[in-house]
Amino acid sequence: MKLIPNKFKIAGLTIDIVREDNLVKDKKCIGEARYSKQQIAIDTTQAPVELTEQSFYHELVHWILYVMGEDDKRNNEQFVDCFAHFLYQYEKTKQFGETDGMETEKIQHKETKKRV
Repeated sequence: MKLIPNKFKIAGLTIDIVREDNLVKDKKCIGEARYSKQQIAIDTTQAPVELTEQSFYHELVHWILYVMGEDDKRNNEQFVDCFAHFLYQYEKTKQFGETDGMETEKIQHKETKKRV
């Protein structure tokens, strides 16, 4: 499953993902949100894949909070990291399709309400 895109849009801005091989060596981090350049820099060469992917989600959360104007939360690394872990876990574990029949019941229930 490929979780780190080449680019994405958020609030009308295109954010480019830049892969930099020396980010860990030079800045002691796996990822970096670069607001003035509309980028997320990520080093995909120094850490295991899951840590690199989680670091991407960490920088994504920084971007979301930046666009929302939530500077206190954006600068709270504990909050950002925790939120990113939840997003990453969701992405890694989501499943599609009917697993226990519940999805069909919910859809039929909604359709019944609309007809009444």
